[in-house]
Amino acid sequence: MSDLQITLCFHEDAGQVDRDRLNDIVSTLERTHFSVTELNLANTTNQDINSAFQDNHIVIAYGGDGTVHHVLQHVINCPKPPIFAIIPGGTANDFARTLNMPMNPVKAAEMIVKQQTKQIDIGQFNDRYFLNFFGIGLVTETKQAVSESGTKATLGRFSYYLSSLQSLNAPEPFSVSVKSDTRHYEGDAIMVMVGNGQYTGGVRAFFNQADMSDGAFDLLIIKNVSARSLFEIIKANITTDPKQLEGIEYFRATDIDITTTPPQQIDCDGEDGGTTPVNITILPQHITMITGDTSLFQK
Repeated sequence: MSDLQITLCFHEDAGQVDRDRLNDIVSTLERTHFSVTELNLANTTNQDINSAFQDNHIVIAYGGDGTVHHVLQHVINCPKPPIFAIIPGGTANDFARTLNMPMNPVKAAEMIVKQQTKQIDIGQFNDRYFLNFFGIGLVTETKQAVSESGTKATLGRFSYYLSSLQSLNAPEPFSVSVKSDTRHYEGDAIMVMVGNGQYTGGVRAFFNQADMSDGAFDLLIIKNVSARSLFEIIKANITTDPKQLEGIEYFRATDIDITTTPPQQIDCDGEDGGTTPVNITILPQHITMITGDTSLFQK
């Protein structure tokens, strides 16, 4: 049998790649009929990446959510998109958790060898794609505060959300119009989240019932509630029926227009996504991804 081509992508200057661990991952993949090409994203151009992905069977993003987001943009634009896989190597590894991939990188490589796949929805706005979430408001403010303080590596993203919320007595509300194919909301809010995956910051914080292949987003609008109330909502992990929570608008949609006053910074899978206004659409089962144990998928 001829070797199947794999490109293993990573950011070696991001402080997340252990060379010995990387060698173990490559050895695990090459014990089967895979031929692995390593691609350090730190010193490649977009053209180099696009060229490297041609005629690949699988493209792997090894790293954190930022690396996954970066690689996704190129995978999705391939004329014949390869299977996409994630080997967790960051702080939160949110979408890898939704896929039930092992958090141990070598065990994740062993799972990739099994080639167990699922068709996954992805979100799109402008020319950007996302797997996990789109957010505006407090989600971007806490990210910026922690990026400046340098506490992400020690606390993890969700922990620093909670830490930041405790220190914010009066989050600044903004005016928002959310028009979708299912519902229209107009009023004040301190945060809007559009979810495809289940995890934020390594735990099921906002969308623990989300289904990544059902062809719809889960949309959460947190109105002008106090930071303390929001802290309690998030700490409680928004379980089975967030519609019952005071100060929350929760619904599902496939096409969403968001307009805000003033314009709001966008957080897209933890990366800078520009500013509002924006139209978000879902591309149902648009990409094939390697999954972990399917018996663990939430029904």
